[in-house]
Amino acid sequence: MFGRMIEAFKGWRRGEVRVAPYGTRGRVWAKKEDTLVEPSAPGDINVTAGPTAVLDMKVTRADGSVEHIRVPATAEQIN
Repeated sequence: MFGRMIEAFKGWRRGEVRVAPYGTRGRVWAKKEDTLVEPSAPGDINVTAGPTAVLDMKVTRADGSVEHIRVPATAEQIN
């Protein structure tokens, strides 16, 4: 009896509900449908932000001088 209460409490803390009767072996818990996070704003919000990349290069010349170069890079998505 206490084992059932403890397992029920653990399932409640995980946000799950029992889907099989007691005595059933295996996976008997499933996520509750109401635990899914709904967006707070009505409608769909589409945000499109492309990836940004920067190349940081350190060039050491033969005479010992060091030059730091920062160049924006482009990223392409290949399907």
